[in-house]
Amino acid sequence: MNLITFCDNESLLSKKDKKILKEKNNFFVGDWCTQHDNMFSFKNQKKVLDLFKWGKAKERENNHNYVVKIYEEILKNISTSLNKFHNKNYDQKYWEVLVMRWLYNYLHRTYACWGTAKKILKKHKIKSVLSLDVDDQIFIPDNTVDGRLIVDDEDNYWSGWAFTEVFKF
Repeated sequence: MNLITFCDNESLLSKKDKKILKEKNNFFVGDWCTQHDNMFSFKNQKKVLDLFKWGKAKERENNHNYVVKIYEEILKNISTSLNKFHNKNYDQKYWEVLVMRWLYNYLHRTYACWGTAKKILKKHKIKSVLSLDVDDQIFIPDNTVDGRLIVDDEDNYWSGWAFTEVFKF
């Protein structure tokens, strides 16, 4: 089974992945991959695994609590590192105002990618993961507004890139 993790333009695919697209055993990671008119709209590509769900209320609560725990630990480390880097002595709350929106969103979405990948690997034998040829430097935010990760096309790029990185690991 070949896994498609994105919804985008064929020009960003490697030659090897373009060849794989002609095979019939292709599946989308989730329904967001089929939301736009794109090169995957032909019938043999419409299979969606749709495992990108957090399950029942208790599972969602446990996942949320885990992400919050990781968030607090990373925020503490980031605050220390940023103070050292900028030669400052600001408290953690100061740095949290600057990075909270990006950091929580990043951790939440990355954790969801890992959970989805785990579910996929448990149920399916993956032959290959199709990936976009995207420079990961485009995901480095210039400011806190840019740090949202959810910006139209960039969100599709980030989701595809994140899943690809998880499966590489």
